[in-house]
Amino acid sequence: MRLAPRLREIQTRYRGDRERLQRETMQLYRSENVSPFASCLPILIQAPIVGLLYSVFIHASIAGHANELLSQTLLGVPLGTSLLHAVTTGTADPATWLVIGCLVLAIAVVGGDHAPGVPG
Repeated sequence: MRLAPRLREIQTRYRGDRERLQRETMQLYRSENVSPFASCLPILIQAPIVGLLYSVFIHASIAGHANELLSQTLLGVPLGTSLLHAVTTGTADPATWLVIGCLVLAIAVVGGDHAPGVPG
């Protein structure tokens, strides 16, 4: 966060010269003793958690027991519903489109919320 203003300045100054932009950005990281890979740590921490959550919604049984979560609904749409399955089987009603559309929109909003001027 403390480098964000300087990164914005570099991006503005060298936006037409991609090679120079990269070189100046790396020079800033070196001069501030910061690793450009430091921002990858949160992603590496989140990946197993997201993977586990995803698997909970796709497996019909967990530890030999029926996955009760898949029998629940969100606004009338079963939690185990995928858009691809609903479209290919002809079960994609307006509620399915609405729920999945809202979820995708929420993910896009949350995923797009990062510090201004900081790449990624």
